[in-house]
Amino acid sequence: MNHGNTFAHRRPSPASAGRLWLLLFGALLVAALCGCSDENGGGTAPQTPFPDPDVIPWIFGIWGDADSGEIFMVGRPGFILHFDGATWSRTDVAASTLTAVWGNDADDVYACGHDGAIYRFNGLSWSSMNSGTDQHLYDIGEGPYGDIYTAGYEGVLKKLSGGSWVSTQRRAYRTYGNEGEAPEDTLVFQDRIDYLTVVSTYGIAGNSAIVLMENDHEGYEEHEWEWGPVEDDDFSLLIAAHGSDTVSDNYLATDTGKILRLTATLDGNQWKQLRDNQGAPLYPDTFPERVTDLWLDEDAGLLYMTTWNGRIATMQQDGTGAETIHADSGWLSAIWGTDAANIYAAGYAGAVIRFDGNNWDPVDVPLPDTSAKAAPASDKFGRPLF
Repeated sequence: MNHGNTFAHRRPSPASAGRLWLLLFGALLVAALCGCSDENGGGTAPQTPFPDPDVIPWIFGIWGDADSGEIFMVGRPGFILHFDGATWSRTDVAASTLTAVWGNDADDVYACGHDGAIYRFNGLSWSSMNSGTDQHLYDIGEGPYGDIYTAGYEGVLKKLSGGSWVSTQRRAYRTYGNEGEAPEDTLVFQDRIDYLTVVSTYGIAGNSAIVLMENDHEGYEEHEWEWGPVEDDDFSLLIAAHGSDTVSDNYLATDTGKILRLTATLDGNQWKQLRDNQGAPLYPDTFPERVTDLWLDEDAGLLYMTTWNGRIATMQQDGTGAETIHADSGWLSAIWGTDAANIYAAGYAGAVIRFDGNNWDPVDVPLPDTSAKAAPASDKFGRPLF
């Protein structure tokens, strides 16, 4: 098995790499999921005009329908890639950046992005939906209660109801005591959430290790959410893997490169770091690199992950057998597959690679033309003529 293939033509140039680091440090969340912000800071404009910088294509999300073999990818600048089982096509949308894609099936697919953008695919075409917010959205998919949610900046959280996106109740409660004891505190979760980046069946997560989970406690029906128990709050949660409704088939990754597994305990479900039989923490081979995406191969019991340093790694569901299976120089942002012989990863510069069970090979996809615009005409002093 060849895990070491690299693709030099996919690597960013030094100038592109410089732009990459500027993007990465522009905003913490966008560095984690979206790679960039579309807003530039103030400052004095140069007297001599320069061409607009290249808008480097970047793929942030992958989702596919295993039954039909159809695959969807989204990214910047506002494009959606669709593989119908035979060929790739591209749809350009008004949104500047799309960050995530998810579907019930190939005829009911949703994509979200910056400035509150949401699009839906009905099997034939994409149409825009009114999200009811202009905040950046970072994830979309099936969440607690079986509803479809989208989440993003400043703790915005919307669910799909009757074809419209509506706000959820804005309160959650925290239980400090043992099972059976009444919750001791109630909180407006907007007050502590800078951003939400994860929508998963067992929780909606974000900064400061916050996870919002189903409220199934009697007597607190006015609170839609419960603060989910996480081992510590020294990190932020960036991405999830949902294998099935089985509790132990659900994972979260942190911005510090740790992997958390949903674990059934006597006090209820808790998000806990993987540990060996002696209680020592287990880490992926990529630690402490930031994990940018997760995908669980249920049949093989293997968790796949990508990192911002272009690595793809695996570990067994219990945390053992961690190894890096592919390394490249670019940023990888997304991974998804149908099985161990059909896995896609994608990221910076629109790079897409596919694993066929033996090798990782590049995939040609129809990326948008993002070449730099020509500089405006100017006089001998560098002043624009129009």
